[in-house]
Amino acid sequence: MASMIHVKLDNSLGAAYVGNIVSAILYGVTNVQTYQYYKQARRDPLVVKIVVAVLWVLNTLHLAFICHAIYSYAVTNFANPLAILHPTWSIMASVEVTGLSDLTVRAMFCRRVWALSNHNWILTSALLLIALLCYATSTVFAVEGLNIGFLEWPRISWVLYTSFASGVVADLLLTTTLCTLLKRQRNGMIRTDSLLRVLIAYTINTGAITSLCSICCLAIYANTPPDSFEYFAFYSVLPTLLLNALLGTLNARKTLREDILGDGAHLNATAYPLGDTDTTYEQAHTTRQIRSSVLTTSTGPCPQRPYRQVLVETAQNELRMELTRCPKSTNNSPMAVSMV
Repeated sequence: MASMIHVKLDNSLGAAYVGNIVSAILYGVTNVQTYQYYKQARRDPLVVKIVVAVLWVLNTLHLAFICHAIYSYAVTNFANPLAILHPTWSIMASVEVTGLSDLTVRAMFCRRVWALSNHNWILTSALLLIALLCYATSTVFAVEGLNIGFLEWPRISWVLYTSFASGVVADLLLTTTLCTLLKRQRNGMIRTDSLLRVLIAYTINTGAITSLCSICCLAIYANTPPDSFEYFAFYSVLPTLLLNALLGTLNARKTLREDILGDGAHLNATAYPLGDTDTTYEQAHTTRQIRSSVLTTSTGPCPQRPYRQVLVETAQNELRMELTRCPKSTNNSPMAVSMV
């Protein structure tokens, strides 16, 4: 009676299977976020809408390639356990798609750095070059890895190490740079500073997740044998995490914008006229006239101005400048005060 050969697939096909499940779950989140983006992105530039569509297509291809690879090993070659020693074309295609998707997402974040840094080309170019290095090494690995077996990958492992390391450096530098630039935007306005704190916290959280995933890929690959796919469980979810981080920041703009502008009805503190803008003076929803010899008052909404700049006195007797939306004209609306 012939003895059966026992092949352990937990750290190879099993790890890839787990990564595929997590990628599929995150892909569902990507679909929801993509739908939400196009639902509220009417004023976004056409190029941004096209980039989001391209990223969604790349993410779809990434998941499809992983599914094909697992099907090939688990079903097509079910009776051929030695097939696990050779990469399928779909695995290497997923590596190329992942590199292109990650480059596009990081380029979008570099675009944000360029805008916040007053068009600092040196800083933006340095970050973009690191992202390009990550993509270039991913492409080289995809081409070279397809022609050899998994057991021969150690001789080109320097390419994968460079790819993982440059990805970690790119994510960490982008997170640090964006947080620093956002911190410099503080101007003393209560709502603006509050918004910036939220953006900084969001940037740190999303950047930490993607950086941690890249670090796990690098550390696991460096400490596992060549025929192990344990690192692939993290590598397969990396492009989806990056894409969801980008979509999350794009979709959060409307909520954050409404949070900073408000509807003009929340001002219970004292508001003073500031500069030559149309402002109101209100306290506890009652209107008071101040310096009638200098100011003229009129009922109704602010003329030709959707927002007003006011100086607010806080509970700690501090004066802060804020921007608020003009309230709609009602019988109980506070009077609009304009400078003569």
